Amino acid sequence: MKEKKIILITTGLTRVVEPLIHDKEIDVVAIVDCSIEVKSRVYRILLLIKNLLLGRNNRLKTICNDFSIDYLVLDKNSQSHMSEKLAQYESDLICVYSMPFLLSERFLSVSQFGIINLHPSKLPQYRGPNPFFQLYLNNDHSCWVTVHFIDKGEDTGDIIYQEGFVVTRGATSDEVNDIAIGRLGSSLLIKAIRNIEKCPRIKQSPSELTTRAPRINRLEHKKFVRWDDWGVERVWHFLRGTHTWLDAIEQPTGFYKYQRWTIGDYVISSRDFSNFAPGVVFQYGKKYYLKCSDGYINLDLKFSLKQLLIGFFSQ
Repeated sequence: MKEKKIILITTGLTRVVEPLIHDKEIDVVAIVDCSIEVKSRVYRILLLIKNLLLGRNNRLKTICNDFSIDYLVLDKNSQSHMSEKLAQYESDLICVYSMPFLLSERFLSVSQFGIINLHPSKLPQYRGPNPFFQLYLNNDHSCWVTVHFIDKGEDTGDIIYQEGFVVTRGATSDEVNDIAIGRLGSSLLIKAIRNIEKCPRIKQSPSELTTRAPRINRLEHKKFVRWDDWGVERVWHFLRGTHTWLDAIEQPTGFYKYQRWTIGDYVISSRDFSNFAPGVVFQYGKKYYLKCSDGYINLDLKFSLKQLLIGFFSQ
């Protein structure tokens, strides 16, 4: 069987990269990295310092070099030049997963069979850049992935394949990603690539009202948890899924400033620590806790060199 010649557009070393590279029926001729777009100058400098201290380099670029794959960098302002460059590869297909911006129409005709995208939701539900956040916010335990064609809209193209699974209570975003993208999503993407000539195309209704999954403004982080309405189990599940990147609770201060809480187990109790208001992080003895409306959550401190560097140099 002839190998499909594809170009992958992604953001850093995502969970789809290695499955595509190692598939015997797929020839990845170029990988386009958009990670520079989602990092501020300060963040990129700090990341460089961290990598130098830990002896690390750009892992995606290293993998591309190891497998003789062209490594390219794309930002929102270089789309015109990049579309012309990618057309020179005469690829069968462009595959996209995890992009910080919409591709311009120039890319739609670059490859023979167009562009397909892996999106972590059951489209048309949760269109937009942050479906996993909406999953946790809405207390939704049914996680889906969709492979679809890209058109002019935001996640509005024809659906190819969809598959879902049940999210375990308290599962972290990494654990959900491992299943949704590393296992199901990668498999569906490979299946779509192999069958692109005759794959199904199910049109999405343009009039269907859905919940959009927008990018979250960092200044709005603390407004999401409804402390008086949510029980401790729901708060715990939400924090377990978002605590590494969302400041939904006050983070450590003083000597531990720039570090982050890790979310331990929870206790349902209407009596313990009743003098604290829901949403308050407090210390009792040598341990830290988060008060909820009907109980509390155990907190631990986790040292992070990245957080320390980002916090210190961005003052």
